[in-house]
Amino acid sequence: MNLAAPFAMTKVRVLALRRYVHGRKGLDEPTYRMHLSAVGADSTLHLTSTQYDALLARLRPLPDRERREKATAGARA
Repeated sequence: MNLAAPFAMTKVRVLALRRYVHGRKGLDEPTYRMHLSAVGADSTLHLTSTQYDALLARLRPLPDRERREKATAGARA
């Protein structure tokens, strides 16, 4: 008997995915939509478990965006 909860795109999961896509990977909205479409989805909210896994598999190999250095108080002249 499988007691695992069914897969659902919860608010937390949607926010985490969007943060990963736009924040860490630095993708713009049209590029993200292209990746969504490539896995057969038209909306983040409607991703199935299979589509979610496929989307992450597409995104993981992409390079992370360059991170800006945070200014420290001691670094100011």
